[in-house]
Amino acid sequence: MGPADASRWSLESDPDALLDHPCLQPDRIAESNLFLSSAFTEGALEVLKKHGITHILQVGFELEAHHPQAFTYCSIQIADRFETDIVQCLPHAFAFISQGVQDGRVLVHCVHGQSRSAAVVIAYLMWSRGQTYDKIAEGCSAPRSA
Repeated sequence: MGPADASRWSLESDPDALLDHPCLQPDRIAESNLFLSSAFTEGALEVLKKHGITHILQVGFELEAHHPQAFTYCSIQIADRFETDIVQCLPHAFAFISQGVQDGRVLVHCVHGQSRSAAVVIAYLMWSRGQTYDKIAEGCSAPRSA
């Protein structure tokens, strides 16, 4: 049995361990109702419920809504490529996030929670707070782990 089998076994043998597994926990952004994560977190219904998530913004064309009856979803279809124009999707993303943080808690995710979704969250914070990238970056402690 390899390491992957061992971790699968421990989660299957103790389902409650899944709720606290570090890889599945979304990052709360600046003490707000905004969270950032990978696609793995979006698939974990009990983790989402534990954090009070009500809205999910998916940033990527390869993503699937796993719990459409439980959450309000918005999907932005963009590729994870250097030449992708993410700016064109921002007004739609900002409107969804703004409504979601008023009504509840919003999870923004892409596949790994490190590029597309992080870019949308940073852009939203710049827009909603009227701050520069440098000012927003000061509040970031570390990049998300993969």
